[in-house]
Amino acid sequence: MRNGVIAVLIIIVGVLGYLLLTKNTAPVGGTANETANQQPVAGTPAPAAQNYTWNMTELPENPGAPGVPRTGVTLTAGGKTYPVGEFDGSCADISTTSWPLLAGEKSGVICWFAGGGSEVGVFEENGKLFVRVGQLDEGSAEIAGTRGGFEQLFEITAQ
Repeated sequence: MRNGVIAVLIIIVGVLGYLLLTKNTAPVGGTANETANQQPVAGTPAPAAQNYTWNMTELPENPGAPGVPRTGVTLTAGGKTYPVGEFDGSCADISTTSWPLLAGEKSGVICWFAGGGSEVGVFEENGKLFVRVGQLDEGSAEIAGTRGGFEQLFEITAQ
Protein backbone atom coordinates (compact mmCIF):
# COMPACT_ATOMS: atom_id res chain seq x y z
CA MET A 1 0.00 0.00 0.00
CA ARG A 2 2.81 2.40 0.89
CA ASN A 3 4.51 1.85 -2.49
CA GLY A 4 1.22 2.67 -4.23
CA VAL A 5 0.91 5.96 -2.34
CA ILE A 6 4.50 6.85 -3.24
CA ALA A 7 3.86 6.03 -6.90
CA VAL A 8 0.75 8.23 -6.95
CA LEU A 9 2.68 11.11 -5.34
CA ILE A 10 5.46 10.78 -7.91
CA ILE A 11 2.92 10.90 -10.74
CA ILE A 12 1.23 13.98 -9.24
CA VAL A 13 4.56 15.76 -8.84
CA GLY A 14 5.49 14.86 -12.44
CA VAL A 15 2.21 16.22 -13.78
CA LEU A 16 2.63 19.43 -11.77
CA GLY A 17 6.17 19.82 -13.13
CA TYR A 18 4.90 19.31 -16.67
CA LEU A 19 2.16 21.88 -16.14
CA LEU A 20 4.67 24.39 -14.79
CA LEU A 21 6.86 23.81 -17.82
CA THR A 22 4.15 24.17 -20.45
CA LYS A 23 1.63 26.63 -19.01
CA ASN A 24 1.91 30.41 -18.87
CA THR A 25 3.59 30.65 -15.52
CA ALA A 26 5.93 33.37 -14.42
CA PRO A 27 9.55 32.42 -15.06
CA VAL A 28 11.88 31.85 -12.16
CA GLY A 29 13.72 35.08 -11.32
CA GLY A 30 17.46 35.38 -11.44
CA THR A 31 19.68 35.54 -8.40
CA ALA A 32 21.50 38.67 -7.35
CA ASN A 33 24.94 37.23 -8.05
CA GLU A 34 24.29 36.32 -11.69
CA THR A 35 26.22 38.23 -14.31
CA ALA A 36 24.48 40.59 -16.72
CA ASN A 37 24.47 38.02 -19.53
CA GLN A 38 22.41 35.67 -17.37
CA GLN A 39 19.52 38.00 -16.52
CA PRO A 40 16.18 37.48 -18.27
CA VAL A 41 15.44 40.03 -20.98
CA ALA A 42 11.75 40.83 -21.20
CA GLY A 43 10.40 40.57 -24.70
CA THR A 44 13.41 38.72 -26.13
CA PRO A 45 12.06 37.38 -29.41
CA ALA A 46 11.95 33.61 -29.78
CA PRO A 47 12.33 33.62 -33.61
CA ALA A 48 16.12 33.38 -33.21
CA ALA A 49 15.44 29.81 -32.10
CA GLN A 50 14.58 28.91 -35.71
CA ASN A 51 18.32 28.69 -36.45
CA TYR A 52 18.63 25.86 -33.94
CA THR A 53 16.82 22.54 -33.77
CA TRP A 54 16.59 20.75 -30.45
CA ASN A 55 15.88 17.03 -30.47
CA MET A 56 14.66 15.42 -27.28
CA THR A 57 14.49 11.66 -26.77
CA GLU A 58 12.70 10.06 -23.85
CA LEU A 59 15.10 7.72 -22.06
CA PRO A 60 14.60 5.11 -19.35
CA GLU A 61 14.12 6.53 -15.86
CA ASN A 62 17.18 7.68 -13.94
CA PRO A 63 18.54 4.48 -12.33
CA GLY A 64 19.72 6.48 -9.32
CA ALA A 65 16.28 8.05 -8.79
CA PRO A 66 13.41 5.69 -9.62
CA GLY A 67 10.36 7.49 -10.98
CA VAL A 68 12.34 10.42 -12.37
CA PRO A 69 12.02 10.74 -16.15
CA ARG A 70 15.17 11.29 -18.18
CA THR A 71 15.61 12.99 -21.56
CA GLY A 72 18.43 12.89 -24.09
CA VAL A 73 19.10 16.23 -25.81
CA THR A 74 20.87 16.95 -29.10
CA LEU A 75 21.24 20.24 -30.96
CA THR A 76 21.44 20.82 -34.70
CA ALA A 77 23.02 24.16 -35.62
CA GLY A 78 24.44 25.17 -38.99
CA GLY A 79 23.82 21.70 -40.39
CA LYS A 80 25.91 20.06 -37.65
CA THR A 81 24.48 17.85 -34.88
CA TYR A 82 25.87 18.10 -31.37
CA PRO A 83 25.06 15.59 -28.62
CA VAL A 84 24.37 17.74 -25.56
CA GLY A 85 23.64 15.22 -22.81
CA GLU A 86 21.06 13.45 -20.68
CA PHE A 87 18.95 15.41 -18.20
CA ASP A 88 16.48 14.52 -15.46
CA GLY A 89 12.94 15.60 -16.23
CA SER A 90 10.88 16.32 -19.31
CA CYS A 91 12.44 18.80 -21.74
CA ALA A 92 10.92 21.46 -23.99
CA ASP A 93 12.30 24.09 -26.36
CA ILE A 94 12.14 27.45 -24.56
CA SER A 95 10.36 28.96 -27.57
CA THR A 96 7.36 26.71 -26.77
CA THR A 97 7.16 27.86 -23.14
CA SER A 98 6.52 31.12 -21.32
CA TRP A 99 10.15 31.34 -20.16
CA PRO A 100 12.09 34.24 -21.72
CA LEU A 101 15.51 33.75 -23.24
CA LEU A 102 18.32 35.21 -21.15
CA ALA A 103 20.56 38.03 -22.35
CA GLY A 104 22.91 36.62 -24.99
CA GLU A 105 20.89 33.40 -25.22
CA LYS A 106 19.88 32.55 -28.79
CA SER A 107 17.91 29.36 -28.10
CA GLY A 108 17.49 26.88 -25.31
CA VAL A 109 15.81 23.92 -23.68
CA ILE A 110 14.26 23.66 -20.23
CA CYS A 111 14.34 20.23 -18.55
CA TRP A 112 12.05 20.12 -15.53
CA PHE A 113 10.87 17.70 -12.86
CA ALA A 114 9.39 18.24 -9.41
CA GLY A 115 10.28 21.90 -8.93
CA GLY A 116 13.71 22.00 -10.49
CA GLY A 117 15.87 21.04 -13.39
CA SER A 118 18.35 22.21 -15.97
CA GLU A 119 18.48 24.77 -18.75
CA VAL A 120 20.63 24.19 -21.81
CA GLY A 121 21.20 27.25 -23.97
CA VAL A 122 23.09 28.56 -26.96
CA PHE A 123 24.81 31.76 -25.83
CA GLU A 124 26.64 34.29 -27.98
CA GLU A 125 29.72 35.90 -26.50
CA ASN A 126 32.32 37.93 -28.40
CA GLY A 127 30.94 36.70 -31.73
CA LYS A 128 31.24 33.03 -30.75
CA LEU A 129 28.46 30.58 -29.87
CA PHE A 130 28.66 28.36 -26.81
CA VAL A 131 26.36 25.71 -25.40
CA ARG A 132 26.01 26.07 -21.64
CA VAL A 133 24.00 24.28 -18.96
CA GLY A 134 22.59 25.92 -15.84
CA GLN A 135 20.37 24.99 -12.93
CA LEU A 136 16.71 25.85 -12.30
CA ASP A 137 14.85 25.80 -9.01
CA GLU A 138 11.35 27.12 -8.44
CA GLY A 139 12.19 28.05 -4.85
CA SER A 140 9.64 28.21 -2.06
CA ALA A 141 7.71 30.74 -0.02
CA GLU A 142 10.89 31.40 1.97
CA ILE A 143 13.53 31.07 -0.75
CA ALA A 144 13.50 32.78 -4.15
CA GLY A 145 13.76 30.60 -7.24
CA THR A 146 17.01 30.50 -9.18
CA ARG A 147 18.00 30.28 -12.81
CA GLY A 148 21.70 30.40 -13.53
CA GLY A 149 25.07 28.99 -12.61
CA PHE A 150 25.74 28.23 -16.26
CA GLU A 151 28.77 26.12 -17.16
CA GLN A 152 30.15 25.86 -20.67
CA LEU A 153 29.74 22.47 -22.36
CA PHE A 154 31.26 23.25 -25.79
CA GLU A 155 31.62 25.80 -28.57
CA ILE A 156 29.53 25.60 -31.72
CA THR A 157 31.98 25.56 -34.60
CA ALA A 158 31.52 26.59 -38.23
CA GLN A 159 30.97 23.89 -40.81
